[in-house]
Amino acid sequence: MSGHGLAIFTQYGKLLALLVGTMLFMALVVSPFIIFVYLHCNPYPLVLRCLRESGLTAFLTTQAGVNSGFMIVQYAAASMVSENKVYAHPASVDSIPSSANQEDIVSMGTTAARKAKMILQNTQDVLADELLTACQAIDIRRRLNTHGQGLTPLHEAIYQHVRKEVAFYEVDREIWPDIRAVEKMIRSGELLDIVKEYIPDFE
Repeated sequence: MSGHGLAIFTQYGKLLALLVGTMLFMALVVSPFIIFVYLHCNPYPLVLRCLRESGLTAFLTTQAGVNSGFMIVQYAAASMVSENKVYAHPASVDSIPSSANQEDIVSMGTTAARKAKMILQNTQDVLADELLTACQAIDIRRRLNTHGQGLTPLHEAIYQHVRKEVAFYEVDREIWPDIRAVEKMIRSGELLDIVKEYIPDFE
């Protein structure tokens, strides 16, 4: 290989290493973050326990008994958080020698990129489930009128934005359209636009 060709190959290798490293870093950082968020802010206490001291009802439904409420939302979020744990396994540790052992360390860059993409998608979906759950809890508190219902202007604006697209979950219905609607809000960046209206220097 000529000196020029070796230089090009070396630069390509550095670029590939940077890309793979970025994908692995994203997978290893984002997954623990969403697991932390889920464990500390997840719908579990809202769905599985009747938090009377918080002014909420079991399963976040006002008509218990024949309605499952937000149980399915919690199922969906839990499954995606667990899936992210699987995707966080570094792709690079499964390198297999190839090309007659000329390539003994394979970057697995494409695999790392696909896994990182799935982690990001799942994280956005879990955040959508969290926001949908929060709006349901806000409505229940306001309907029961037994606990504080106040929100900051920013949070009230986000709540109202969600409610323009998704109605209060009174009785069981197909909830996937509601989840998809809020997922679209998360991915489009429109919620960040609302945040910037109230916090202009937010980045």
